Amino acid sequence: TGRKQAEGEIQRERAFFDRLVESAPEGIAIADTQGRIMRVNAEFVRMFGYGVDEVVGQYLDDLVVPPARQEEAKALTRSTIQGEKNLLETVRRRKDGTLVDVSLIGASILVAGKQEAVYAIYRDITDRKRAEEALRASEMRYRTFINATSDLVFLKDESFRYLMSNEANNSFLGASEGNVIGRTDFDLMPNEAAEHCR
Repeated sequence: TGRKQAEGEIQRERAFFDRLVESAPEGIAIADTQGRIMRVNAEFVRMFGYGVDEVVGQYLDDLVVPPARQEEAKALTRSTIQGEKNLLETVRRRKDGTLVDVSLIGASILVAGKQEAVYAIYRDITDRKRAEEALRASEMRYRTFINATSDLVFLKDESFRYLMSNEANNSFLGASEGNVIGRTDFDLMPNEAAEHCR
């Protein structure tokens, strides 16, 4: 009876683990300590375009790492197999050759203190990367426009510290932007002039 109860508990834990892995919104690959894939979840299949039968037994790095990232991947795999937990943003390759921006977590799976496997969790961050790139482009256009004017343009916080200063204002203050940001007019000009500005 005790053995049957223990087996039932193990089956429940396994079912819980299986459900957790399969329903995760991230792509998950579990590999042996040599980096050969033992299991992937549904999101990994969707994200990378491989069928389960195409990946099991294959080396993870051979399947999803683009040529330009091979050295990075080898170092990451070595580090993970040696027991380190790794977190980085990188690029991986789908079956059709297209690239996907991912946030990647790699770590060991220990059972009774012994390393039994490693896992990699991939989150697709393509949309976020596109938004960041669009924001950078917008910021560049904004800075180009602001610096093109001969008017003094600046932004200060409620304590009158500079948050932004264009080239004309920096020239007026006789300082570089790096020496203006975070400072007040009292740091940059005589008190009477600073009081007038305030």
